[in-house]
Amino acid sequence: MAELAESTKDDRVRQGYPENEPGLRSGEMREGIERNVQGRTGRVGSNDDKMVYFELGSAKQPPRATLSGALIRKEEDVARVVGRHFVGRLFGEDVANGGVPVIGDE
Repeated sequence: MAELAESTKDDRVRQGYPENEPGLRSGEMREGIERNVQGRTGRVGSNDDKMVYFELGSAKQPPRATLSGALIRKEEDVARVVGRHFVGRLFGEDVANGGVPVIGDE
């Protein structure tokens, strides 16, 4: 992720925020991120216009891949949720919430 300009870092510190955590001030943008799962389709996104500029960049700001970075950091959690959904569809929702049934000594 691109470093912030020195003037921006100085301004952030003066206001009591971490020096180089772009986009993190009030938490408003972070709190606006939502997930939606319908059937086989999952979506993660935000209706906050600032997130578009943050994610894709602008003339004054380099792109900072926040949503895709979150997906990479949460890869195991996403796989677990998808796996539980898949098992639930195959064996019933109660099995997905309680774990996969064991057959024999396996």
